[in-house]
Amino acid sequence: MNLPPNGSGGGLTKPELLLLPANSFFAAFTVLLALLLDLLPWGQAAAVPQWTALVLSFWGVQQPRMIGFSWAFALGLLLDVHAGAVLGEQALGLLVISYGAVALHRRLPAFGLLGQMLHLIALLLIAQACRVLLRLAMGEEFPGWWIFLSPMSTGLLWPLFAPMLLAPQRRSVEYDDTRPL
Repeated sequence: MNLPPNGSGGGLTKPELLLLPANSFFAAFTVLLALLLDLLPWGQAAAVPQWTALVLSFWGVQQPRMIGFSWAFALGLLLDVHAGAVLGEQALGLLVISYGAVALHRRLPAFGLLGQMLHLIALLLIAQACRVLLRLAMGEEFPGWWIFLSPMSTGLLWPLFAPMLLAPQRRSVEYDDTRPL
């Protein structure tokens, strides 16, 4: 059996592939910062990213037990109160996103950033469709296809924000003989 020499084959050969444990204070800070970005007065702009959905989906994929469904529901209710929408509309959307991120948390990191972005766009579009169907069930008119621009712009930000949010967990590239990992 021909095995590759040590360090030149399959497996984890780069120390930066191993991640440090996620800091819960950093995770909470990023979620609250995303909430503040969502609370800014954007007006009627259609393609404004859903910052809270982006960060919740990131933490749902990376650390599903740290930032979970209770965070998604509470933040959704806060966004509903801020927007003056039906109580639970944003909460439903963020719960769908969180559930999808947790369901994909083992599979999604195997894809590259482009594959992850496409999965996230599909997940965000499903959540937006749930919100639109809720509005239609309550007797409102269809808001127009432009409402699906926001999930698209949010998904397109994934390749920029996922490595940035993952940066504090990366291990040092320098190898130290006294470190076990």
